[in-house]
Amino acid sequence: MKKIVFAKKTIFAGLVLVLMENAAFASCIAANSRVNVDVLSGMRITAVSPGGEPWVEEHCPGSKLVKVGSGPASPTNTVDPSVVVGTWAENPASGTPARTTVTYNYTRHGSAGPYTFTLRKNASSPNYFFCNGAAVGAPLVATGTLSTASNCGAALPLPPP
Repeated sequence: MKKIVFAKKTIFAGLVLVLMENAAFASCIAANSRVNVDVLSGMRITAVSPGGEPWVEEHCPGSKLVKVGSGPASPTNTVDPSVVVGTWAENPASGTPARTTVTYNYTRHGSAGPYTFTLRKNASSPNYFFCNGAAVGAPLVATGTLSTASNCGAALPLPPP
């Protein structure tokens, strides 16, 4: 009896993993149209990766990328301040004026990037999908929603040169 229960639990766990993996890839399907990334300008993205990593970043004018923390840096907020973490850029698609990919360069705490993603959206959902590539079925990097940026005009610490 224990072997049957264990087998059922193992099969169920495997099925859940397959469904989760398919849900992640389903976000970068053709039904979710590629979006012109100019929608990001002046906006905050509140997103989460398939692994659960939260993203809260603001796309400020002048390519400034701000990681949103619990508020501006101050003597009382040194743990999680909002800070400039790097830059972002809209990229035109080959042969078209449409800007369908976004590139991030992180310069705070060293250097990371560039990371280039395609933005997709389903018209019936508020969610945007950051996909690692333009092809249908590309791996999902994060899913999130947009709201108006509030830290772009603030005097935030800049990343080191």
